[in-house]
Amino acid sequence: FRFEVDEQLESIKFSSAQGINLYRTIQEAVNNAIKHANATAISIQTKLENTGLAISITDNGIGFDPENTANGNGLYNMKKRMEEIGGGFVLKSKAGEGTQIQIILKNTSDA
Repeated sequence: FRFEVDEQLESIKFSSAQGINLYRTIQEAVNNAIKHANATAISIQTKLENTGLAISITDNGIGFDPENTANGNGLYNMKKRMEEIGGGFVLKSKAGEGTQIQIILKNTSDA
């Protein structure tokens, strides 16, 4: 497990809704990687970009074809949580090649 945090993020503040939705989305992504993907490595990277906060959760699990897989409640809830706070949610996965979830949150404020 690897967690990288951009030092520039120390000045970023979230509303309570943003904080809980980010936390739950990351939690669900990690849970899915362990429970469903049989991942042996999970990486979370956070960084500040021009577009806002960018979070990437990547695993080396079994992956899946998003086009031919019914989205379960977990994936649906992650996307919904990000939409509720004005964020973006992108899922990339391929059978045998792991999964990457990208979250972008534009509405952050400096401390």
